[in-house]
Amino acid sequence: MRKTIAASAALLALAAPAAASASYTISRADAALNARDAASRLYGDDGVTFNNTSTYCRPQWERYDRRYTYHRWSCRWASIRYTGVLRITGHTGHTYGYLALRGLRRY
Repeated sequence: MRKTIAASAALLALAAPAAASASYTISRADAALNARDAASRLYGDDGVTFNNTSTYCRPQWERYDRRYTYHRWSCRWASIRYTGVLRITGHTGHTYGYLALRGLRRY
């Protein structure tokens, strides 16, 4: 009986992280929104805002297939005077991370 309970507990422990990581991957649209948000957070002092920024995102190191969502995106962003490239990564809990791959550049 104890072995059955221990085995059941082990299976539940293995299944729990899979359920918790449902938002580990993000769609192209979410990556684009996150890139606009990250660019405005990083470079807001230079006049980069969410509303004056456009983005183009593609999966990092992979060919894009619209049937899938991806964990890492490489997003090129552009504002009125500046441009740059950010890496956007999906995290659990519907959050994201970002890293500047190419920092603030003036046109």
